Amino acid sequence: MKKLILLGIILAIATMIFTSCENTGQAFKSLDKGVDLSSDAEFELKCIEGGDCNLQEAITKLDGDQMTPEDINGTNITCDDVDFDGSGMIDLPDFSNFASWYNRATRCGPRNNWCGTCDYDHSGMVNLIDFSIFASWWGRYCSDSCEDSDGGIEYEIWGEVSGLENGEYYHIPDGCTPHDPIYQNERYCDGVSPMTDSHTCDIMCYNGECINDFGVCIDSDGSDSYNRGKVNGWYIALNGTNTTYDIWDHCGANAVVEMLCDYPNPTYDIIECAYGCENGACLEMEIQCEDTDGGNYPLVAGLMTVTNGTNVTERPDECQEEHVVKEYYCHEILGPYSEVHDCTQIGTDYTCMLNDNGWAYCAENTTNETNYPPVIEEINWIYILPEVIKFMATVTDENGDDEIVQVDFNIDYPGYHFDYADWDYPYQFNWNQTNYTGWANINARASDGIEWGEWFEATFWANGTNSTS
Repeated sequence: MKKLILLGIILAIATMIFTSCENTGQAFKSLDKGVDLSSDAEFELKCIEGGDCNLQEAITKLDGDQMTPEDINGTNITCDDVDFDGSGMIDLPDFSNFASWYNRATRCGPRNNWCGTCDYDHSGMVNLIDFSIFASWWGRYCSDSCEDSDGGIEYEIWGEVSGLENGEYYHIPDGCTPHDPIYQNERYCDGVSPMTDSHTCDIMCYNGECINDFGVCIDSDGSDSYNRGKVNGWYIALNGTNTTYDIWDHCGANAVVEMLCDYPNPTYDIIECAYGCENGACLEMEIQCEDTDGGNYPLVAGLMTVTNGTNVTERPDECQEEHVVKEYYCHEILGPYSEVHDCTQIGTDYTCMLNDNGWAYCAENTTNETNYPPVIEEINWIYILPEVIKFMATVTDENGDDEIVQVDFNIDYPGYHFDYADWDYPYQFNWNQTNYTGWANINARASDGIEWGEWFEATFWANGTNSTS
């Protein structure tokens, strides 16, 4: 009965549509001619104009007897009997054709093919019963079809197949096998037929898709306790439950609860804060910076001292090359900072010099004599222990030995390099060569504070017991 009432509503809607169409309106107006509803004009008006009426009651009034369900459903009717325009779908043009026959008394019988197929119940008149049979086909397709929303067999993309089968609409989504989430039911089309591929996922099936990950975890601050960050992501339990999370770092008792990733789950570490915790991050002690020469002044030797809590770091101005000074100072915005200066930009005779503290500065070379770099005359070595060699460098300088400020040594052999610097006479150092036996190179050079001399190279054999030049 509910189905018939619904069809009556379709008739009313279609009536309004066709009365507004010039070509089909005249044919449809035949619906209000000669309908005998036992002289019940009000009932006729309600049914014809789309108001509330009992469709089964209308059928009884029209035919005189209660119709059987088989008669009302039109079980002998096929799609061809209602698809007048041959479009493959029962739509408005088909209704227009049916409406032109409505309420027409005909001489129906086998000789005239039952009045052009519109008299579906063979009553001799195209009436409301015939309309109910026609309307039961409304919106249906006459041929089977199949469409796959994900384009075919795509195990990692959710989709569904939909279409018509035997005149009935269907849609079947991809899914996971209940109670065993590793198996997937992938829907696809084989021509116009819906099919199912029972597939085994590599990891698991979730929401009809094979997934390659159990989840995702992202740590925004890279486990930095001095910056407030968070972890966010999701993970899937073996029972298929999907859990999402978004958790910020937060403060505990003089400590920060630092959120971390233990893929794909969130975890945390409790880190004590030396100067307290605020807004999910450890507080830092204010950095103090002092510079003895008062700023970025390459003409004055200075020492920068940086204090951060209990940590104290000292950086003296230094010579990077013969004419280059690296100046350390306290920048008013950036804090501890350094800048490189070419002394020759101050004056062509300016060079990098060191004061008594070993701090560098740019100064004019007031001596008119030519400076000669120091020379390594020779390198000697002796074993002071079976595995320890003492290396000694002999250095000369035409400007005087007291001008030597530094001697650099290095040792090279395959896969190994070692550097050492000495600032005081005699210029020597001890080397432990327990882990190596074979030929090696010992190199040395010296500086007089103005320029470096050439490298001196020697080769020695190290075997733990003796050496040969």
